[in-house]
Amino acid sequence: MNIIPAALLILIPSASASQNACEYVILSKGFVSCRTCSSSFQIDGQIDGNVGSNSTSSVFEGFVLDPLVSNSAEFSKSTPVTGRMYSANHKYPTPTNLNIALNHMELLSSEVLDSSQGILKNYNMATGAVLKPGQYKWDSNITIPVNGDGNGEITFDGDGNADAVWIMEILGNLTINSGATILLDNEAKAENILWMVNKNITVLGSAHAQGIMTSNETVHFKYGSSLFGAVYAKIGVILGGNNMMERAVECVPSELPSGSPTESPRNVYTTAPTSGGDPHFQTWNHTKFDYHGECDLVLIDNPEFSNGLGMRLHIRTKRIKYYSFIETIALQIGSDTLEFNNNIDNFLINGEKAAETGNKISGFKVMRYSSALSVRLDKKRRGNSKAHIDFFPFKTGFPYVKPDGKATNLFEGSLGLLGEWGTGKMIGRDGATEITDATEFALQWQVRNTEPMLFSSARFPQFPEVCTPPKKMLGKRLGDSHMRKAAEKACAAAGEDIEECIFDMMATRAMDSAEQIGRGAALTY
Repeated sequence: MNIIPAALLILIPSASASQNACEYVILSKGFVSCRTCSSSFQIDGQIDGNVGSNSTSSVFEGFVLDPLVSNSAEFSKSTPVTGRMYSANHKYPTPTNLNIALNHMELLSSEVLDSSQGILKNYNMATGAVLKPGQYKWDSNITIPVNGDGNGEITFDGDGNADAVWIMEILGNLTINSGATILLDNEAKAENILWMVNKNITVLGSAHAQGIMTSNETVHFKYGSSLFGAVYAKIGVILGGNNMMERAVECVPSELPSGSPTESPRNVYTTAPTSGGDPHFQTWNHTKFDYHGECDLVLIDNPEFSNGLGMRLHIRTKRIKYYSFIETIALQIGSDTLEFNNNIDNFLINGEKAAETGNKISGFKVMRYSSALSVRLDKKRRGNSKAHIDFFPFKTGFPYVKPDGKATNLFEGSLGLLGEWGTGKMIGRDGATEITDATEFALQWQVRNTEPMLFSSARFPQFPEVCTPPKKMLGKRLGDSHMRKAAEKACAAAGEDIEECIFDMMATRAMDSAEQIGRGAALTY
């Protein structure tokens, strides 16, 4: 069996604890509630770990919160929770960090299933069952039963291997009956048991569950039930009161390259550059600049990528008066090209509409998630440590792109508008000249007529015609003061990038799109 340990995949490295899926005992894309909890539930330490809800309504119903959820605090505390309570209604960067953690869980599911072999189907889960390490799959509902005296147990047997792994894929519902217990034996660990349930999970009263429990719908822990592990749900998590929940997974530091621990590697970036909107560019060292001309531009040019296979990442901008925006993004690896125009469900590979699943470019997987497309670049790594390039759609119609090397050197040798990889300097095409003027730098990286056309059709201007410059921005107009105040309110979640956000909102008059700054997938505006 070639199964990746679930614990290794859940140990997601990132700069912020609230971005780490491993820091949560409960993480929900929807609500987390304890609507039937009595006051006796409010006892110290019944829930060990952080609790995260990406819902914007009925947040943490039944919990007594301090402070109350608002955009003035990054988290709340509650007596029964040892960690922090994070929600989509909390202050920036909490909404963004929640989306990062939730995206990690989507990646976890796809990476585990992609890497597994030797599935044991429809195993009989009778009381007293002993499960050896491996991948199990059920096509319908599964119940962990009890016997006539109201007790029952199943045992995960590690065969003396502390790294033994169980993947439990259930296409229906999972129910753990009242009085049933999940036991671990012979060095089996809860963090290495991954329950992947397509529908609902229900843990009835006095039942004890173990493992990482993920559901595409709702997880319901009835009164008096308990868990050693973690819970991740797409619709919501309901607690019935008097629930003991302990986080089994421990977070670990980010992977770093080998070498002396006293060295500070020059050519490793654990954060990522971005390009998007009406175009804001952020280089590998987070230098920011804008350019508002209309043309095709080179973000990344790396002929040595993947042992000479080569990579090009181009954008096409469209001018509207005094600003422009990114209209289309194209990625070429080897001879294959992906073209993204802000629509996850309708992107092109080599000029043809991509299939629903199974897409690749030059052997690299193209994963389609609810909030982004992701090209997975590092075939040697698994889970969220794998380098990738993500494409995000936004309500404004302005797509974003984010290359992320994940502490690898896969982008080494890259030049373009994202700067020189390893320094982030704005280097010209000669690989030596440093350019400080944003317009000059952008024109240096206009796509040349000697470079391949990555988009499905050409559009004016094409080199040697230079980029069409923006019109001169008008001075103050009637209503600008009111517009700025509205933009400032809409961009309250943008943090240090608030001025770029305010410019976007005033230029496009699209105030409602600012909410994506705080909630837009794994992207920081």
